[in-house]
Amino acid sequence: MESEFFEARKTESHGTLLQFEERERKLTNEIQRLRTYLLTMEEFHTTDLIAAENREKSLRNQIAQLDNSNCAQN
Repeated sequence: MESEFFEARKTESHGTLLQFEERERKLTNEIQRLRTYLLTMEEFHTTDLIAAENREKSLRNQIAQLDNSNCAQN
């Protein structure tokens, strides 16, 4: 009888362990998915920022050229 009790507890503990392992696996996969998403977003925003800085630089150069040509005409 005592042996059956221990076997039942062992089986129950094994089932609980399997549940925890499955939950850990799912959470690890979710963390990896979120990490990949964040890296993708960071790369996108960095690329977008660099493009915006390049546009700003180009526009500032155009303004400077227009100012210079305007001063030369006066």
